[in-house]
Amino acid sequence: MAEKDYYKTLGVDKSASEDDIKKAYRQQAKKFHPDLYAGKPEAEKKAAEQQMKEVNHAYDVLGDAQKKAQYDQFGSEDMQSGGGDGGFWRGQGGGTGGFEDIFSNIFSSFTGGGMRQARNGATDGDDITVNLTLTFKEAAFGCTKEITVNRIEACPDCNGTGAKNPNAVNTCPDCNGTGMQRQVVNTPFGQMSTTKTCARCGGKGKVISDPCKACGGNGRVRKPRTINVAVPAGIDN
Repeated sequence: MAEKDYYKTLGVDKSASEDDIKKAYRQQAKKFHPDLYAGKPEAEKKAAEQQMKEVNHAYDVLGDAQKKAQYDQFGSEDMQSGGGDGGFWRGQGGGTGGFEDIFSNIFSSFTGGGMRQARNGATDGDDITVNLTLTFKEAAFGCTKEITVNRIEACPDCNGTGAKNPNAVNTCPDCNGTGMQRQVVNTPFGQMSTTKTCARCGGKGKVISDPCKACGGNGRVRKPRTINVAVPAGIDN
């Protein structure tokens, strides 16, 4: 099925600038916004709803520099689904290495490389999702909203160590502080060395003999925080 002309959907030329595309999207979003069709016949509502979906999708592609460049070059924002030389391997591994990428992933899992290293450092937390109700004016022109969220933070009582006092933190005797345990396994390729997270310390490399009472030895606590969030103009969701 042929791709839609996203430039035509937004009513701009292919030479349109980023600001021109954003301005055109706002105009189209206002034109087909559901609030304007509340009292219209059902068929007209459905048509406006479908048009709004197409406008949103067109802006999702043309408003993103990477997707726009891909769409301009290939006529589609989804290069992985198309044919062409190397398309299959890009879809499998996200690169153009083909067999090299696949076998690299296989052997890294046995050798403990890449993401199987000990996770003793800080890691990014999960995204926080908050539902906001916006008026038509706020959605069209943008605004700032104050929201309250629960964040995971370092325990102030133990400074994130999870121990009641520094002397209660010891190196894990099972993994010698690496957080990982190495073992030899039999595979179709022969005997290979693989690593797994240390069962005793959970990959931390440390064991706590006297845990902090405030966080139960976890080192982190949940705290409510009030923050200001900037809602972009022309936002859909």
